[in-house]
Order: sequence, then C-alpha cells, then structure tokens
Amino acid sequence: MTMAGRLRTLCIVRLLPLLLLLVLPATVQAQYNYTINSPDTNTITIAHYTGSNTVVAIPDIIDGRLVTSIGLNAFNAFDLSVGLTSVTIPNSVTNIGVGAFVYNNTLTNVVIGNSVISIERNAFHDCSSLTSFTIPDSVISIGQGAFNGTGLTNVTIPNSVTDIASLVFCACSNLVTVTIPNSVTSIWLDAFNSCADLTSITMPNSVTSIGNGAFEDCTSLTNVTIPDSVTYIGDYTFSWNGGAFEGCTYLNSVTIGNNVTSIGPDAFNSCTSLTNVTIPSSVTNIASGAFEGCANLTNVTLPDGVVRIGSYAFEGCGLISVRIPASLTGINGSTFCDCSNLTSVTFLNSGAIGIGAFAFAECYNLRALYFKGAPPVFDSDAFYNARWDLTAYYLPGTTGWSATLGDSSHPTALWRPLLSGNGNFGVQTNQFGFKFN
Repeated sequence: MTMAGRLRTLCIVRLLPLLLLLVLPATVQAQYNYTINSPDTNTITIAHYTGSNTVVAIPDIIDGRLVTSIGLNAFNAFDLSVGLTSVTIPNSVTNIGVGAFVYNNTLTNVVIGNSVISIERNAFHDCSSLTSFTIPDSVISIGQGAFNGTGLTNVTIPNSVTDIASLVFCACSNLVTVTIPNSVTSIWLDAFNSCADLTSITMPNSVTSIGNGAFEDCTSLTNVTIPDSVTYIGDYTFSWNGGAFEGCTYLNSVTIGNNVTSIGPDAFNSCTSLTNVTIPSSVTNIASGAFEGCANLTNVTLPDGVVRIGSYAFEGCGLISVRIPASLTGINGSTFCDCSNLTSVTFLNSGAIGIGAFAFAECYNLRALYFKGAPPVFDSDAFYNARWDLTAYYLPGTTGWSATLGDSSHPTALWRPLLSGNGNFGVQTNQFGFKFN
C-alpha cells in the first residue's frame, strides 16, 4: 500500500468514532417534527414526537437550532406509537404548550428544565400515573387544567406564580396537601375540584378571591381558614358552577376572614358536617344555596350589615333559632325552607319586612315569630305546612297588627319582654341578680 493509501486508511479509522457520534444524534433528532419560531429562525418548537422510545430525553438542539418550546399536542398519547414512561425536558425550553403531554396515563416521571416560564392549558391533563412533579421557580404561569386528572400526591407551587388557574389541579384524587404561596392572589373556578384525598389547604393573606367550585367535593377536607385578605367566596357571575366548598361532607370547621363581603352561590352547599358558622360583619351578600343542605348546622350568626340573602341559602339546615338583622328588608323564597329544627325567628327590622314564597315552608317545629316593627308582607305560601299554633309576637306600641297574621290563620300576640325572678331577684350581698326572659 502506498504512503497516500496508508494515510487515507488511518484517517478513516480515526474519523469513524466521530462519524458514529454524529449519526446517533441525527437518529434521535429524526424522531421530532418541528416548526421554526419565526422571526427567530435559530429557535424551534417541537410539533410532534414520532419515535418509539418510552423513555425520552428531548434534545436541546435539533438540526443546529435551539429547542425553546414543546408545541400543541406534541406528545398527545393518542398520536404516539408507544406509551411514554419518562420524559426529560431540557433547560433550553421556556414554554410547555397546550396539551403537550395530554392523556399519557403511563407517564410516571417528568424532569423539567429550570428555564420554563409557562406551562399551558391541559399540558399534563389525565397523566394519571404521574404522582410527583417539581414545578421550577422559573414558572410564572400555569394554565387551566394543566395537571387536571394527574396522580399527584403533593405539589409545591413556586412563589413566582400569581394565580391558581381554573381546573388546574381538578380531579387530582391522590393530592393530600397543598400550600398556596404568598404570591397568589386568586384561586379560580374548580381549581381543586374533586380532590377527594385533600385534607389540608393553607391559604396566605395574599389571596383575595376564591372561585366557584374551587374546592368542591374535596370530601376529606375537615377545616378551612379563609384569610382576612379574601373579599369574596365564589362569584355571582358564574352561578352555574358549583359552590366554592360545595360537597365537602367532612368539613366541620370554617373560619371566614373579616373582609369577606360576599358568600357566593352554593358556597358551602351540602357541607353536612358543618355545625357552627360565624359570618363576619363585613358580609353584605349571602347568595342562593350558600349553606343549603348543611343538616348539622345548628347555629349561624347573621351580621348586622347583610342586605341580601338568596333563595335556598339555608334550606335544609339544622338551625334552631334565627336572628334576622335590621339591615335585611326581605327574605327571598325558600330561604329557610325545610329547617325542621327551627323553633323561633326574630326580625329586628322596624319596617314591614317582605317574606317570599316558601321562605319558611316545612319548618315543622317553628312556633314563634318575633317582630320589632310593623306586620310583615308575605306570600301566602311563606309558611307552607307550618304548625297551626305558629304565633307572631309584636311589641307594644307598634301598629297595624290584628288577631291573626295577615289573612292567615296564625295567631298574633303581644311580645312583652319581662324581668322574671329566679329565686334570688334583686340586691344581694355585693351583687345584683335576675333572670331575663
């Protein structure tokens, strides 16, 4: 062999390992369809994975261009030939697109780069085997339904996130605890709906609103503290959604912050373990169905500033007595319907309060109505199926009263607050005692 021939052979032998290294990345890169991110032609978005590997490490460079985004449905399980089990997303990626890994119910492991800024809508929707996921501190936006239906058991939301989007952790039935960071101001519709194993939720003082259905059907949740920063629980404009805590059947303790102005539709509907609620003086609106079906709710304090209580707000509750504040000028239809333990209602409004149809219907044990002012204006069915001896009591000096309550058969009588002795009435040694009825 000539000298030139030997040199050519030597060059080929030495270049062969390098050529093999170049071929391997080319094979990996061929598993991805992509689009160029115009006008920046040096970056690309992965459009579709065509490979057959169940363990995937997405390259940061394909065909000499930087991978910065995982595109719409790029790894949608219905479009893949295999079931993914593990995915590594490189540091070059800043965006995980809509439905990027949707329906991959065999996916158990995801390692996400620390440059990701946004995880978009339904990105990991129905990845039911995904039990652990670390959201990097770089993330500032998590789209609605991003982790809907995943198998997550716990989640740490970084301080860079300001909103908990709609449906974002909905139906994460294995999720046990959640801590909301101080950066979050809003928890949107159905954010944690149907998280059946959720036992603890910590909300910081940065949160100002809790959307309808946010914690609906979180049946393991036993207590909730709503911080003073919150101004409304549920939203009147989305009344077709479930209540914020509706169906939380083991919820027995609720502390409502002192700046809440509105308790939205069905907010605590069917919270059957709830026994006592103090509604703060800041509340002016209690929407329809707010406490409907709270069968063990025996005591509730209505604040003096409330101006509206919606229909069915306390239907089916276990209330024993109710004090209607002077700020309330009317009771809507069916508000206290089917409160079978209710024995007395006191109305502090000095005017003629309105009482709607079936407002106190099926209140079988209601015996006494106490009115501070004029006779009420009420629907003929306001006290449907009430006791025959239900009596309306009125104060001496008030006018307009007759022997019966309006055109009903229910009798009326003077309400005479009396001081009655208890055996030790009057001045005693170093004290003064009496019993007030």
